[in-house]
Amino acid sequence: MPVSWGEAFSAAGSIAAYAFIWYLVGSLVMDLGKAISRGLIPLPIDPIWLSVLGAVVSSLGFFIIVLGIMAAVIKVLAEIIGREVVERLRGRY
Repeated sequence: MPVSWGEAFSAAGSIAAYAFIWYLVGSLVMDLGKAISRGLIPLPIDPIWLSVLGAVVSSLGFFIIVLGIMAAVIKVLAEIIGREVVERLRGRY
């Protein structure tokens, strides 16, 4: 049986939940980078290197968001496709 609308909306909700979690994690890392670059976290480094380190940490947070959302989509789609393939191989379709 093809994927029903209920299953599709359930998968979309799962993707949205995973995306929100990855957004929170990435945003926390980006905020940490912003705090480092502004000097709010005392580190024994020259101010120019604080800016560089803050930019690197903020970039890391951005990549966490992007890759986390992409991974969430791939994970949920793989689960749906896997269930569909198993059902078709078992002859339920």
